[in-house]
Amino acid sequence: MRSRFGLALALGIAASTAHAADHLLITEFVVTPTDGEFIEIYNPTASTIDLSDYYLSDAVTGNDNRYVDIVDGSATTYTSDFIARFPAGATLGADAFAVVSMHDDADFTAEYGTLPDYEINDASGGTDGIADMVDPGGLIGGSAGLSNAGEMIILFHWDGASDLVDDVDYVVWGDLAEAVDKTGLAKDGPDVDTDPTTYLDDTPVSSQAPVDLDGGGDDPHDFGFSAARAVPFVETGETGAGGNGLTGHDETSEDLTVLGNWSVHAAPSPGTADADVPPVISALAYSPCIPEAGELVTVTADVVDDDLDTVSLLYSLDGVVFDTTAMVNTVGDTYSGDVPGLPAGLTVDFKVEAVDLTGLSDDTWLYSYAVETFTSITTIQSDTTLGGGSNLAGTAVNVAGYVTAGSGTFSDSYFYIAENATASPWKGIKVFAPSGPAVVAEGDWVEVGGEVFEYYDETEVIAGEDIEDTHDCVTVVSSGAVDVKPMLMNAGGVNKEAFEGVLVNINDGTVADTINVFGGWRVTNGAGSALVTTMTGYDYVPALGDAVDVGGVVSYAFGTFRINPRDIADLDETAFNIEVVQLDDVVGPGDTWNEYVTITNGTTSAVSFDGVDLDYVGPPTGTYSHFSGSALFPPMYAFSTGATIPIPGSVPPTTFETSTVVSDGGVELASDDETVVALVTGAQISVPTSGAGTPARKIIGGGTVSWDAEVTNTGTVSQTLTDVTAHVERWSHAAGDWVSVEDVVVFSGSEVLAPAASVTYPASTTLAAGDPGGRYRVRHSATFVSGIDSQTALFHFRNDS
Repeated sequence: MRSRFGLALALGIAASTAHAADHLLITEFVVTPTDGEFIEIYNPTASTIDLSDYYLSDAVTGNDNRYVDIVDGSATTYTSDFIARFPAGATLGADAFAVVSMHDDADFTAEYGTLPDYEINDASGGTDGIADMVDPGGLIGGSAGLSNAGEMIILFHWDGASDLVDDVDYVVWGDLAEAVDKTGLAKDGPDVDTDPTTYLDDTPVSSQAPVDLDGGGDDPHDFGFSAARAVPFVETGETGAGGNGLTGHDETSEDLTVLGNWSVHAAPSPGTADADVPPVISALAYSPCIPEAGELVTVTADVVDDDLDTVSLLYSLDGVVFDTTAMVNTVGDTYSGDVPGLPAGLTVDFKVEAVDLTGLSDDTWLYSYAVETFTSITTIQSDTTLGGGSNLAGTAVNVAGYVTAGSGTFSDSYFYIAENATASPWKGIKVFAPSGPAVVAEGDWVEVGGEVFEYYDETEVIAGEDIEDTHDCVTVVSSGAVDVKPMLMNAGGVNKEAFEGVLVNINDGTVADTINVFGGWRVTNGAGSALVTTMTGYDYVPALGDAVDVGGVVSYAFGTFRINPRDIADLDETAFNIEVVQLDDVVGPGDTWNEYVTITNGTTSAVSFDGVDLDYVGPPTGTYSHFSGSALFPPMYAFSTGATIPIPGSVPPTTFETSTVVSDGGVELASDDETVVALVTGAQISVPTSGAGTPARKIIGGGTVSWDAEVTNTGTVSQTLTDVTAHVERWSHAAGDWVSVEDVVVFSGSEVLAPAASVTYPASTTLAAGDPGGRYRVRHSATFVSGIDSQTALFHFRNDS
């Protein structure tokens, strides 16, 4: 790989380069922008060279080699071509550069902020102090310059008497129509005899390797960049004898491509050289990241360098002694090598190393993987004789578990997993995986290859990068709604190492402290309390004394264990809340649809509010005020109200988006959104909010929840009821939605309800002790012969287990 360095640093390059040339070299040129065109020449020898008999030219068209006609005075050039001689007495010192600008020095300086050594098209008439290249007889065209798409530059020497010129250095780019091949060409110069002399064979044009740094076969470099010979200044592939060169070389045989010794596009720096820097290694990848016993692991990496020598894969079983295997160039800049299959349980450290021809090298950091064997989360977390931190810190491991908090829950960079579907001490851990995959969802069973690490005293597994900066060694083995059952415990018990990374639930808690300046609050349910974070931004403001259950993943930071709720569903519904009951009615033009609202204060303190407003967008669009005034709800109090929204006669059946908000002084206390399909009013189902038939708000470790379902005919004609069903659903963190638990048949048969008549049916559902904990809801449907399917919204309860 190359980078530019100044002339002072360039001194001594030839002496340090084993393949240093014994003649002048073209080391850099620019063809675009036009005002910045220049040719750079370097003297790699140990002596000063007199330039008086040296020439630069681009005078070849259609392989006609016109520059050699200078010996017999027949040379011609087009207006865009040139044959230019260095001025008499010009010299170039050892290890020095000469920069020839194609245009006036003012144009050159405007581009590069420095002066050239020589100029070809001088606009000043020789009065600017910059040495002008000499026109040897009208051979510098009025618009002389370098073509972008295809041309050549030749640096040649002629003593003014010989039949032949001596090629010194040559570059060609583009379509090769301007390439040089003097094979068999004979010339008679101004010497005393009249016998022509024949040039030796050049490399056939079809075999020449032009400057083609972008692989496009046209421009030698991008706009604003340059083409440059790389240090060491080796003429790669050039035949060293039997040629037409000044020192016997065949200058047309050099490999001028990036596979030779010409650098990739670089910012022009006239008067400087390309400094050799170490190879650059990137995009390392290995597969599989969790190999089975005896399975090969293939390692690939991209390696870029202009004079690359070797790329090697080094691997070790102890981190000290490394075996080395050569990596093979597979495509482009990509190299590949294999670590042989090894027995299960071994840990392998490996890296990639690249070395260039000058001995400069680079290597990657150590990657690690464990062969086949998985380490339990329990082993990682409970081995803590070092005092809280895992004794396996720094060890490569493979782990597997159920995702309890998906990527994006707390951060896109990490997630949590549990060893079993039922949480327990030592069986949860954080996985840090910043490069991806972008999403692992709660309930996924994943496998992770990585390394145990202590991040500010929180134990985690850093997933290995099986594709550098792109993909981590995280595999979703199976996806699905597998909710890990949280561990039920007292708040004070959370503050122990055994629960770091574990999904927990604090049952029958009470808010012990409100939100502090760091966004945390505290919950207690007996001896001690636990810190609760608000990092997921859930919609709950804790008040001292609120009755609340808290679930979430335990983490450790700033010397404190804390519970991190994943969303509002990890907090008990017994706080102050609103529940909207919508009827899935058939409403015709000019009819009405209804919304029923239940407001519950499940806290231990009174809550005041002054407004309950329903906003709806159908059409029609509007606001309905359920309540406006001043209300004070005592602890554990619930209240229901309703709204009837008229549908204009001109409005066809439609869908209503609704939002119902309880507020106090303009501050939202609780809200609920619903979507309503409006068709024909027909029936209503309701569930008592107090007194007989009121369902339980919470059960512990399973149990029976009972309630009364009342069906009312809200129409103006008799209706025949045939079915009432209660749909029991549980909120699934893994699915991110409500999932069905069971359908309870409340009524099945035939019952006629007169207008405004009601009938009540007892209903219940039973959960076993091993059923998942969390939030449950029950919604209902009633079916009538007339086709009405009327649903009430919900009542909620919680199963803590």
